[in-house]
Amino acid sequence: RVYDVSPMKKAANAKVVADARVALKEGQEYLLDKLRNAYEKVVSAMFFADTNEAGFITDEDFVSILARQGGVRLTKAELSAFCDYYNKPSTRFDNSASKHIDYKKFSKLFDSLRNPVDFTDAKVKKRFKAQNEEAEAYLRDKLRNAYPKVLRAFKSLMENDPAGDGS
Repeated sequence: RVYDVSPMKKAANAKVVADARVALKEGQEYLLDKLRNAYEKVVSAMFFADTNEAGFITDEDFVSILARQGGVRLTKAELSAFCDYYNKPSTRFDNSASKHIDYKKFSKLFDSLRNPVDFTDAKVKKRFKAQNEEAEAYLRDKLRNAYPKVLRAFKSLMENDPAGDGS
């Protein structure tokens, strides 16, 4: 056999691979951001969609579960990268088996969200304490400027005055 290993072909292949990696990374970051509060619902829906308990679901089920449970839409490049990365290889010759997503491997994407922060580490504790102090100072400054409005709102609620103007 004669293989085409021209520099242009190598460069084109390298660009395709690099674009797929970028799409996968962007897709994973997007899903981590969008599903940080709903990933358990999404993963459990994938578990229920796996009717024969084989450990994988079709890519159509994958897309529909992300849309219904998580409200997430992936671009074509991201979906293709996900299908390639989370593909469950078939144990037999089956062309349709190459279009299955290994949802157990996909659920490992959310492992960082499942593990709570370890506050026994002094550096982590110090960082969170500094962030909390910064947030408290920010809120204190914002509420100081809005204090009269907040006070009027609470007084109107207590007096059942919907306009809040005291009349």
